Amino acid sequence: MADLLAQLVAWCKEHRAALKQQLDLLESGQMCTFETRGTETRVDTTAETVRRIITQVSELDRLLADEDEAETEAKAKGRFPSSI
Repeated sequence: MADLLAQLVAWCKEHRAALKQQLDLLESGQMCTFETRGTETRVDTTAETVRRIITQVSELDRLLADEDEAETEAKAKGRFPSSI
């Protein structure tokens, strides 16, 4: 169980890092996102994508903070964390 939790935490950290990299590119103008709506109409969805990524990063930050807190608490009590 602890090994699976460690793998999940590692994935969360990797995914958060990838999202932050995308966010940096979007906010600096080095990358844009577009969506085709209707027939051949391309719409710039960069602002929507930035908002979505910020939300995802915030949620991952919250989950990882909860896990860090649970791990610290569990170590103090001598057992494995299980918050995520």
